[in-house]
Amino acid sequence: MSGLTSTPSSLEALPLLGDIPLELWDWNPLMPLPRLPGSERPPPPAELSQREAQIWRDIVDARPLHYFGRETWPMLAALCTHAAQAELLAAELRRNSTQKNRDEHRKQTAMIATLSTRLRLSKLGQRKHQSSEEREASGAPRRRLWQVT
Repeated sequence: MSGLTSTPSSLEALPLLGDIPLELWDWNPLMPLPRLPGSERPPPPAELSQREAQIWRDIVDARPLHYFGRETWPMLAALCTHAAQAELLAAELRRNSTQKNRDEHRKQTAMIATLSTRLRLSKLGQRKHQSSEEREASGAPRRRLWQVT
């Protein structure tokens, strides 16, 4: 087949385009691969510290590709900030266990829990609402075990 060139040694690095098998690609190492819009994970905002940016990447990499829409980024950035602050406060709490440090660490932890739930990162956030479960159960036929039919 004309137009075939040698394939790269690392075939796993190449994305598949539709139903075209990799061996039929006309691969040129100097030609860039196509970029699909929205095919990348959101990068951490520039205003985050190094530790906050690492927390951002850890959270984003743990979720499916399009899990975080642009509208969730401010909440995700706040979560990263609170998580980094909680780490610093935990270290300070180990060195100097005062009531003020315990209270501040508790506040940071509560915000982490709240934001994680809002972003549906925790199991509680992924669970259906209790009222919807009641609605589903209310439609089920009720059988009283003591009545023989």
